[in-house]
Amino acid sequence: MKKRPTSTTNEKPSACQDSSVEFTGIGRFPKRVNTVIADVLACLLEGQRSTGMAAVLGMGTTRLSHHIYALGKDHGWTIQRIEKVVGTSDGRVETISEYFIEDAVRELAAELGSHEWCSKVRSARAARRAKAAEAKRKAELANIAAAARRRQHPGQSDLFGEGLQ
Repeated sequence: MKKRPTSTTNEKPSACQDSSVEFTGIGRFPKRVNTVIADVLACLLEGQRSTGMAAVLGMGTTRLSHHIYALGKDHGWTIQRIEKVVGTSDGRVETISEYFIEDAVRELAAELGSHEWCSKVRSARAARRAKAAEAKRKAELANIAAAARRRQHPGQSDLFGEGLQ
């Protein structure tokens, strides 16, 4: 029995590509300013374009597309997306998404106080990043403690251990 071929393309446009969606104003600013979602919005409002890799390196998140989705669905922002083709470090060619907010939306947001809000986000995120070294130290200690609590079956060694016990 032969399997029918299935389509590999997604025929449903995303919210930010749907031409039936009409812009009616700016969205709402997240109340908590020390979060990744606030950081993503602040970057976009400041005119930056963001990709998944930029979010990993600059914001410490691997979930940029989720934050973009949440900014649209939960906060009412219209965020645009274009697809770009990039070469990878291992020789492949891949398509990535680049997100941005249109200039007209950013200008309207600026008139309504986005610069002050972005400044608060920058301060709050800097304060959080100042605690990164301590958080990494605590995580390392927690992992050491968890490893010590794990029970090892008699006669079984760990992967990098001394052999049989």
